[in-house]
Amino acid sequence: MAIKKPLVLTNGAKEQLQAGDGIDSATVGGFTPSQTPVANTIPVTDANGLLNSWNNNNGIRTGLFDRFITVNSVNTGILVKSGTVIPLLSGSNWKIYSFLVDTEITALDTGTFVFGTNYYVYLCDDGTSSGLLILSANSTYPLGYTATNSRKIGGFHYGRIRNSFTIADVTANVVIPNSVWDLVHRPTCSPEGMVNIGKIWVDIYEVSIGNAITFSAGNGSPITTGTGLSIYNAIPLTGTEGLSGYNFTELAMRSSKRLLTYTEWLNAAYGSPQGNDADNVNAWSATTNTARANTGSVVNAISINNVVDCVANVWEQLNEFATRPDGTTGWGYYDVMSGKGVGQLYIYTDTFLVQLAAGGNWNDGVRTGSRTANLINYPWGVNTGFGSRFACDNK
Repeated sequence: MAIKKPLVLTNGAKEQLQAGDGIDSATVGGFTPSQTPVANTIPVTDANGLLNSWNNNNGIRTGLFDRFITVNSVNTGILVKSGTVIPLLSGSNWKIYSFLVDTEITALDTGTFVFGTNYYVYLCDDGTSSGLLILSANSTYPLGYTATNSRKIGGFHYGRIRNSFTIADVTANVVIPNSVWDLVHRPTCSPEGMVNIGKIWVDIYEVSIGNAITFSAGNGSPITTGTGLSIYNAIPLTGTEGLSGYNFTELAMRSSKRLLTYTEWLNAAYGSPQGNDADNVNAWSATTNTARANTGSVVNAISINNVVDCVANVWEQLNEFATRPDGTTGWGYYDVMSGKGVGQLYIYTDTFLVQLAAGGNWNDGVRTGSRTANLINYPWGVNTGFGSRFACDNK
């Protein structure tokens, strides 16, 4: 059949498109006669009530210009914004849900919220005319539903936020506002454990191990397996696991992310308290510390942009390089990566090329801060105090 009338959607109402249903091109601009909807070309209504298609938006019409899910006013749940239209393939039928008012979701499918956990927002076909919006820690589908009658439409990280530059003005056990993502507003990589800062997404936590890491020719050589994750209460990766600065670049690539520039890192670290010599109140920085701490161990070690542990714990290697002016050896090839199978460097001395790092180490005390930088270590070095943090761009 041809759909010649506009879809008039009321709050919670559904219009089913059966397999084989056609769309009349005289009514729907851009479609050919009798075209059947497919997964990446899902019909939805435009502002005039006529059918249209947004391939890049997963068939979704957004309630806001660039997103359709935001945090609620008290950071305890999320809102699906008014004006949002979301198609859901339930079995073999497309069901289209329209939201005429902001719709709040705070309910979990099971249990209670757990600090440091990623949660997902699902739209489910529960057999009613209004459908069901529900939150779940399950990354595939919520309890009581399947992949055939639910659709993951967004998510967020549950943790702590910084409210102001006052050191102790931190609130825990809340939805992190700039971690909220949806199918339109999200990073190009997997969004778990990240926050949005301007045009990029940044890992909330220093990178820790995802999939096991192996090297092609020993520590510091190109990695052949492995990924990194941004997760709470994990040991941040460093040279202790055999990683050099080059390896963190490789690990970021394998995780579909990248390292930050110094400018990006400054924005991520903005508002993080300076470390102390005598204690770990502001950051894992006390001069008596002898090792790294698990991610998120220090409550106050969080920035205005809700990025954790930028200051101290481990140096965070960046996507920028510089040269050291010291030394008088002279220009030539230096085999500083001997045995790694990656060639040599034509440089002035064997330590001439350096990779920027930021934030400070676990026992650097008051020298650690939101603008602290290190320009002495070379990228092939395997150093136990040096880790990283990853980022990626907006989708």
